[in-house]
Amino acid sequence: MVSSERSSGSSSQGFARAAQRGLFRAVLLSLALVAAACGGDDADDSDSSSNGKPETTDRGDIKVMWVTPPAEVEELALTLRQTKLLEDIAKALNASLKLPKDLPVVHKACGEENAFYDPEEGRIVLCYEMMLKVAQVAASDPSASEEEVGSHFVGAWLFIFFHELGHALIDIYDLPSTGKEEDAVDDFSSVLLIESDLSDLALEAASFWAALDAGEYSALDFADEHSLSPQRFYTLVCNVFGSDPDGYEGLISNEILPESRAVRCPAEYQMKLKSWGTLLEPWAK
Repeated sequence: MVSSERSSGSSSQGFARAAQRGLFRAVLLSLALVAAACGGDDADDSDSSSNGKPETTDRGDIKVMWVTPPAEVEELALTLRQTKLLEDIAKALNASLKLPKDLPVVHKACGEENAFYDPEEGRIVLCYEMMLKVAQVAASDPSASEEEVGSHFVGAWLFIFFHELGHALIDIYDLPSTGKEEDAVDDFSSVLLIESDLSDLALEAASFWAALDAGEYSALDFADEHSLSPQRFYTLVCNVFGSDPDGYEGLISNEILPESRAVRCPAEYQMKLKSWGTLLEPWAK
């Protein structure tokens, strides 16, 4: 279910199948997050002058864009583009959330393995170098089938996209974030996957962070705004377990999640779900 070992190689056919076989349940996002957290109450769409809520006029959409990829990632980028994975998820999000302006999601070469939200440009950038890195990690297990490799890739790639989307929404909606924003948007990403009935892909994303565990860390690593890769792994696994303790008891019995940590996960997950639901509720369509 969750593996801590990955490394190199890739299978574009596996990526495509993973995107096509039931993955488009993600298109059914449709504010399950908000409905679960807020008890399904009808939101009042009137402006702040009447109810004290921020004015939430819908003037924009998430728009997925592709710059010509370099040769080493061309096949993978073309395969992912043909699945329309992010495009269909963008449609679901556009039908669910009001945006005051367009939010471009640009695939491009960056010269480094990265993905980021640029507040000055108001766009999410998904670097081809990061796409290639995720594919190499996904395909590192020589015993994995093409479909398994595809699931490894898609889980990690969706997590990265939703993570950057979290940054974008915090900026665009001027949302408060107590604690580290990087941790908050990791939770946002995992909650979106889990509430979209894609917990299996959240666990694939957890495996990606486990594979990036450097083993030894410097003072700069500890000072970084991101949590360490092993911490991101355990937080993701905790969120999945917390969403369904009975269904994911195997995470404890298989010694993936320590029982001492697991006892807190259900309450923590419900708190994260409620927090993000409350923050997004004014922007729900």
